[in-house]
Amino acid sequence: MSIGELCQATGIKQPTVSRIVAALERHGILAKDGQRGWVRPGPLLLRLAASDFTYRHLVDIANSFLREVAAMTHETVNLSVPARSGVNHLVQIDSDQFVGVTNWVGRDAPFHCSSAGKLFLAFGSARLPDGPLKKLTKDTITDRQLLAEELGLIRSRGFACAIDELEIGLSAVTAPIQDYAGAVVAGISLSGPTPRLSRKQLNTYGELLVRIGQRVSSSLAVATPPDLRVTGGPA
Repeated sequence: MSIGELCQATGIKQPTVSRIVAALERHGILAKDGQRGWVRPGPLLLRLAASDFTYRHLVDIANSFLREVAAMTHETVNLSVPARSGVNHLVQIDSDQFVGVTNWVGRDAPFHCSSAGKLFLAFGSARLPDGPLKKLTKDTITDRQLLAEELGLIRSRGFACAIDELEIGLSAVTAPIQDYAGAVVAGISLSGPTPRLSRKQLNTYGELLVRIGQRVSSSLAVATPPDLRVTGGPA
């Protein structure tokens, strides 16, 4: 719309509309088309729209891939995203084995001692809270320097593991799901009892999840409308 059309639509005089548009433009909410003088959605607004699209469609896109992993491994599989309070689990496909794990949908897990949380920290999708890190088990890493070293390893190999850190007897591995701009927006995880998931087995499953995560990422990128593909990823 032009400034004149905004004035007509709102009933506000032109000098006031121009000041409001300029303020919104400084914050990236609106942008001006220099050639035509039109006012259009700015980069921040488009990123918010892209973020909303991503999370609304992520579950539908990922569901078949989650079931594929569950059928191949017979372990519990989760889809999770970073939230302010920690890792937010959106979907869970339960293991078909007698000994499994609890249902995590609707429950949050701390970033520093869960495989998904460490993945989000490693790829910049989450930040550690201020203050001391809570120690849940004897294997929970609460030293920030040790955690930083592990995050570097996660970035180099492409997936994150947690063994007896969130809870004794629980092990998990998580690989990233990226949006069209390459930002890590979610994680695909596999978890189960520690006696069943050795470090070697977790590494094998981690490589599998990386490949599956890449397929989910490609499907998500294709599904994102071109007008929502803003450089820099969702806000």
